[in-house]
Amino acid sequence: MADSPSVPHTLDRAFPFLAQEPAPWVALGFPDVLFEPEDAFGHLIERRGQTGAAVVLGLFPARDPSSTDMVATGPGGEVLRIDVRPPESDLPLAWALALWDRRFTELLHRSLQRPRGHGPGELQLGSLFERAITEGLEVQSVAFPRGRFRDLGTPEGYSEALRDGFSG
Repeated sequence: MADSPSVPHTLDRAFPFLAQEPAPWVALGFPDVLFEPEDAFGHLIERRGQTGAAVVLGLFPARDPSSTDMVATGPGGEVLRIDVRPPESDLPLAWALALWDRRFTELLHRSLQRPRGHGPGELQLGSLFERAITEGLEVQSVAFPRGRFRDLGTPEGYSEALRDGFSG
């Protein structure tokens, strides 16, 4: 959306529809990101069914931490921390897909009504996932260590996807 300052603000435009009963789930995949395995969302839905988590993130190996959000997890897949676009990271996985329920939808909406400082630059969705953890919501993950994702939003990303043989 041309007049939206960030992805969270764009997502919040759907709040009137998401606040209705029954409250729908949100499955987020960015339109300019290709990922494998193709059935990744099915695994996120399965993890949500097993855990009842408010948010489930799909994690993939990342080449450049400064262009994504790196995720630290516990042994059961629980998300412990999200480092938003760090210049460097020893964490191997970044989130590229997300599934969430009403609890996170409401947190996102509430956060944008009373914004808190989020640092310089655009508000990142990863910052709100981190806020969810801080506020006690369960955030789970499914790791795809042999999976991959490519952001087609840059010429470099598009070239990499072609070079790497993404079927998309």
